Amino acid sequence: MEPLLAEEIEEKRQQYSQLRIGGLIRKIRGMKRMVRMPRPGRRTRVYFLVYSIELLVVMLGVIAGFGMNNYAESRREKKQLLEFLNGLETDLATDLINLRAGDSMANQKMAELIGLVGLLKSNDTSQLAMIDELIQKTILENRFFYSANTTYESVKQGGQVNLIKDFQLKGDLIYLYEFQYGQLRVREEIILDDLRTKIEPLVMASYDLVEFRAFDPDNLFSVQFTNYLQQMIVNHTATLQYFKEAQAKCEAIQKRIQEKKLHGDY
Repeated sequence: MEPLLAEEIEEKRQQYSQLRIGGLIRKIRGMKRMVRMPRPGRRTRVYFLVYSIELLVVMLGVIAGFGMNNYAESRREKKQLLEFLNGLETDLATDLINLRAGDSMANQKMAELIGLVGLLKSNDTSQLAMIDELIQKTILENRFFYSANTTYESVKQGGQVNLIKDFQLKGDLIYLYEFQYGQLRVREEIILDDLRTKIEPLVMASYDLVEFRAFDPDNLFSVQFTNYLQQMIVNHTATLQYFKEAQAKCEAIQKRIQEKKLHGDY
């Protein structure tokens, strides 16, 4: 075999290179055909449009459902709050009647106690009939305040106080029922305790309770009894202040509730 010339060798190399390049191009084209997505036909486009519309309808339905639930929940809460406010109005009206009556009773009690202390300090035994009458009123005629808190307690126990969005109104209600009425109750309990532990034992030791006539007047004119009565005056003075503050708060809350109901702002 004759050896190839240099020109022939070069020609053969070029031919081989062209063959390799051509094969590589064909492979690349084959890969492109494999990964190329087929163009959707008319039916596919129609299906895609229908499915998109159905998905949109479902989403709108879900959004509308949430909206209706929120609206229904809002109406339910407003109805509950209106019932709560109506109940509070009724309870506050009852409380105001009792607070005013308690205020009047405390004023009357203070006037009687001041008169009784004056008579005892005068040591005038000729006024025993008047003294007996005033002492009898001191131990028998006492009125204590009990708030009409049914609505507030039911709402508090149900955890629904937060239905009230007006922070001032909510704060005023909590302050009234939890603090002011509590102060008044404590002061009245002090008065009741003084009556039971100090005034009544001394009266029972000094009086014929059937006719309510003093058989040992010396106990009545003692410094100890006078001091007990003066302490009662101090207690009733403090109670009067609590009565007035509670009345003012009740009236302010009543007015705020009426304004909110008038404007539908609840």
